[in-house]
Amino acid sequence: MPHLKPKAKTPLNWQIPWPKQIKKRIDSLFKADKTLAKADSLHKAQLKEKESYKPEEKQVKVYFAKDTPSGSILLKNARIVTMKGSEVIENGDILIENNRIKAVGASGTLDAGNAKVIDASGKTITPGFIDTHAHMWPAWNLHKNSVWIYAANLAYGVTTTRDPQTATTDVLTYGDMVEAGMVPGPRVYSTGPGVGFWMYNLKSLDQAKSVLKQYSKYYNTQYIKMYLVGNRQHRQWIIMAAKEQQLMPTTEGGLDYKLNMTQLFDGYPGHEHAIPVHPLYADVTRTIAESKMAYTLLCWSPMEDLGQKTSTTPPKARFTIRN
Repeated sequence: MPHLKPKAKTPLNWQIPWPKQIKKRIDSLFKADKTLAKADSLHKAQLKEKESYKPEEKQVKVYFAKDTPSGSILLKNARIVTMKGSEVIENGDILIENNRIKAVGASGTLDAGNAKVIDASGKTITPGFIDTHAHMWPAWNLHKNSVWIYAANLAYGVTTTRDPQTATTDVLTYGDMVEAGMVPGPRVYSTGPGVGFWMYNLKSLDQAKSVLKQYSKYYNTQYIKMYLVGNRQHRQWIIMAAKEQQLMPTTEGGLDYKLNMTQLFDGYPGHEHAIPVHPLYADVTRTIAESKMAYTLLCWSPMEDLGQKTSTTPPKARFTIRN
C-alpha cells in the first residue's frame, strides 16, 4: 500500500474574539447609545434588589431601672464658681435634693431642713466638666463590671462625656450600665461606631436611610459620625437621611480643608479635629461662627519645660482644647 503524505493544513482566516475585545465592543455600544447604557444599569440594579435578603424581625425590649439618687445634701462653706458671669462665692453653700441642685448661696442663707451636711471648707466647687470628644474605651468585646477610665474621669470632675466614634458597640452597653448604677462613671453620650468608608459602599439615598436606621432605631444614639463615607453625593445622602431620622451628625476632619468646608456648606452641624490650615482668617472663622457648626479642636503638642524652647522630640503629652 503506497504511503500517503498528509496534506498541509489550510490556514483559516477566522478570528475568534477574546473576552477583552468583546467587552470593548459592548462598551463602545453603550457609549454610542446612552439610553441603552442607562437601561442596562437600571436592570442590573433591579436584579440586585430582588436578590437582597431581608430577614424577618421580632423585637424584644428589655427594661432596667435607672439609678436615681434620692435624699438631701448640703455642701457647706465652700468656694463656689457659679458660672453666672464671673461670680465666685468665697464662702457658700450648695443644696442638693434628689440628685438636682436646688439652691446656691452664701453660707448660712439656705433652708436645708434635715439635709445631710458635708463641710467643704477649703474646697472649690465648680460645675461638672463636659468632655465633648472623649474616647473612653475599655478592652473591646469583653464587658467588665469595673472600668477604671470611667471612674478616673468622674473622680477628676468630668460628669458628662461624648464619644464621637466608638469603633464598637461596647460603649452603648457601658453607657446603659452607668445609667443603671452598675458602673461608676460620667454620663456617656456617643455616636456609636462611625458611619465609615470601611463599612458601607453607598449606592442610593434609600440605602443611606437603611444604614442609619440601625442608629436611630436600634442603637438609640441620637447622634452619628459621618466618617469620610465617600464622595460628596454620599455625604449628602447621609445628612439627608440623618435629618429625616432626627439624628445629629458630626464629621471627621480628615486633615482636608476643602472637605471640611464642603461638609459645612452641606449642613453638617459638627466637626471633629483641627482644620489643617494656619492661620485661619475672618472669612473662615466667621463662616464657621455663622453656620453654628460645633468645632471640637484636638491639639497634640510636645512637652515643654518652663523657660526653654519647645522640644523637637515626638509628642509625649496630649493637650485637648475645647471651644
